[in-house]
Amino acid sequence: MYFYPEIRKTEMGNKVFLEIKNRIAVLSSAGKNLLIGIGGPGGTGKTNFTKQMLDFFPSSRMISLDDYRFSRESRKQSGLKGSDPCANKIELIKQHLNLIKENSAFTKPVYNPETGCDNETELFNPAKINFIEGELVFFSGLVNYFDLLIHIDSDKQTQFKSRLNRDKVNKSLSMSEVQEIFLKSNVEDYEKHYKPNIQKADILLFADNNYNISIIKK
Repeated sequence: MYFYPEIRKTEMGNKVFLEIKNRIAVLSSAGKNLLIGIGGPGGTGKTNFTKQMLDFFPSSRMISLDDYRFSRESRKQSGLKGSDPCANKIELIKQHLNLIKENSAFTKPVYNPETGCDNETELFNPAKINFIEGELVFFSGLVNYFDLLIHIDSDKQTQFKSRLNRDKVNKSLSMSEVQEIFLKSNVEDYEKHYKPNIQKADILLFADNNYNISIIKK
């Protein structure tokens, strides 16, 4: 099973979830299909946070933008990490976000993080509330597609702990390889491609080293 850090539902965390739930409920009253973007550096708990938001809206849908990565083999040939926008199918993401707004079903890619293959697909039927998660949410070419933008951050030690658990265990990488990927993805690529757009976030969350979350901007 692939490792993802778990956002904890503490008393404070429950208040955060309820506040965000109420804000989304107000937006959904407009009747159109909503795109809720949840972004942040790798290892801050975006995926589990999004899955827990689904519990509040049982008919909502979720897309992980990690599914739009090119295969690990093709990225290796180009020298790109998955955190680089050029290592992802950006134009296809744009097409699919527009189709969600139009309430049109489509076939999306499915990336296998264990094998690094990108040749599987699945049918996606849009819902009234659609959660889109991944660091690419805050890429300049995508950030304006969303009706609500949520950014989850944590300190670098917490991010590294998550990557260590994920990459060292699931990909059998050495410590030096994990460190190299972390510096490239969470420091260099995130600072360059995504951090400049955090100012556009509607809600800023922070996950501590136990993945307890708090709101720092709403």
